[in-house]
Amino acid sequence: MFHFLIADDHLVMRQAIIQIIRDDWPDAFCGEAVDGSDLVAKAADAPWDIIISDLTMPSLSGIEALPLLKEVLPNTPILLTSIHGENIYALKAFRSGAAGFIPKTLIQTELVKAMTTVLSGKKYLTGEQAIQLGSL
Repeated sequence: MFHFLIADDHLVMRQAIIQIIRDDWPDAFCGEAVDGSDLVAKAADAPWDIIISDLTMPSLSGIEALPLLKEVLPNTPILLTSIHGENIYALKAFRSGAAGFIPKTLIQTELVKAMTTVLSGKKYLTGEQAIQLGSL
């Protein structure tokens, strides 16, 4: 059974992500965090297979939480999401140690693909991010 930790300050977004996950992994355990501080606190609660975190949250942003999460769970892939789809955020996410970045507009179509990719030990980029980041 997989253990996924989902952090977003919006309940509806957490519920949507959990529903997408359960469509492919019905037996998955999905923990929830309501902000960055809650995320860091709950990270040590279980051996998470993936952490999915919003980039912009109260108390600690997803980017600010990344180094703290990596201290506790150095081998756990972290996917960052954001309503801000600009590729600058994807670059910042990767530089901070994220395994992937998904604009929230693509969650419905890309989340399972991203999760499968990072579970296999690879980094996840959308096609647009690969093109943009490859030109840097």
